[in-house]
Amino acid sequence: MLQKYWNYTAFVLLFSSISFMGFSWSGSDSSTNKLPPINIKASYNLGFMLAHRTKMQHIPKELTQGFEISVEKQGNNEKDWQKVYNNPTVGVSFLATGTGNYDVMGTAYGLNAYILIPIIKSNRINVLTSWGWGMGWISNKFHPVTNYKNNTIGSNLNLFAGIKLIGEFYVTPQLGVTLGASFHHWSNAAFKYPNLGLNIASANLGIKYKLQKEAKYAKLNRSEKKLLRPKEKNEVSIIPSVGFKAYNIHDNSSYPAYTLEFNYARLWSAKWKLSAGVDLIYNKAYEREIEIDPDPEVKGNSAFQTGVNVTYHQTMGTFSILLGMGAYVYDQTLQNEPVYHRFGTRFVVKDNIIISTVLHTHWARADHFKIGIGYKFRK
Repeated sequence: MLQKYWNYTAFVLLFSSISFMGFSWSGSDSSTNKLPPINIKASYNLGFMLAHRTKMQHIPKELTQGFEISVEKQGNNEKDWQKVYNNPTVGVSFLATGTGNYDVMGTAYGLNAYILIPIIKSNRINVLTSWGWGMGWISNKFHPVTNYKNNTIGSNLNLFAGIKLIGEFYVTPQLGVTLGASFHHWSNAAFKYPNLGLNIASANLGIKYKLQKEAKYAKLNRSEKKLLRPKEKNEVSIIPSVGFKAYNIHDNSSYPAYTLEFNYARLWSAKWKLSAGVDLIYNKAYEREIEIDPDPEVKGNSAFQTGVNVTYHQTMGTFSILLGMGAYVYDQTLQNEPVYHRFGTRFVVKDNIIISTVLHTHWARADHFKIGIGYKFRK
């Protein structure tokens, strides 16, 4: 019982410590103290596990409770993308939360980097959205004998992502209360089975303290935004990538999945672009499935797939978040999935080199996670 509730006690201690620090320092001159432009934040989360598949309905038994502590770096509004997004904040957070069934799934943890983008910004009230991704850990994974009821996650180590909508209400220029809603996701991207994924939706209440008063910057007007629009609006890229996928719960060996993608993107603004592309995929897990299928008529089938996709890219300088949907135009695998989805990131190095991470899914079911290095040029 003590182990189950240790994180709630820790949150109370963190909340009290940050509150005391905030009120103690709120009257001091931060420029004199030469404190770094860092924010510290702690929040309590109350939510529930989303049983998004019928076969998961037996797992949630209680509300989820947890805490999160974050460290943020204030923006300096020097780069063009910071000006376009009204000087966002970047940070790192650690989350510890219940899963809705402590006996079956234990406690879930998440460590992620995130960007906090202002929607409404004023001296006293801010409304922001947060996008983060990193690595997670679930203490009780599936085991065919000792934990067979956990048909959700087959590994302790997982990918972790979080999306939030946050309101900040400041009682002093440096001390504020936060109130928001969040969605957190854990998945091993089908590297091990089962992999239905853990989704938790929650409301959160917290406290935030800025070690240094945040500098104020004027928002760009329409003519200034126009000057920051991309001069070269057409982009062509080619990206080879590789990922790994388990076959099923009885064969958790990791099989490689290779992809070669060709994309054309149109850059509509400094914030976003839209692309269309072709994906050539060869998945060795599907090759294995065809090999062991008893039906002689499928023995000659290929594990090669060809798909076409449309993808939206939210760009922030050399970094972008992508969300896309595609359809298979050639597919002889036994999956019977006509469409697929893509969620990932792109990072541009030295103008033309792309580092790509993409989670390839069929609706809410992950197929594989792939990493690639590609090349692009603009005109």
